[in-house]
Amino acid sequence: MITRLRTVLLVLTFVLGAQMGAVPIANADAGFQQWIRDFRATAVRGGVPGSIYDRAFARVRSPDPEVLRKAR
Repeated sequence: MITRLRTVLLVLTFVLGAQMGAVPIANADAGFQQWIRDFRATAVRGGVPGSIYDRAFARVRSPDPEVLRKAR
């Protein structure tokens, strides 16, 4: 349950950040783009609809420093 909640919160944080312009649209390293692709399965298993995940990450090119800070 906690893992599912964390997954949903992470995705929602990215969605809200993107909506508010906090997620920069810039070229990111291939490793981050691979993480986005790989994490989709985890998010879907955690209850996040694939279509929502895809929309949330459609324009994300680099991690949001604020999200990384809060994740620590």
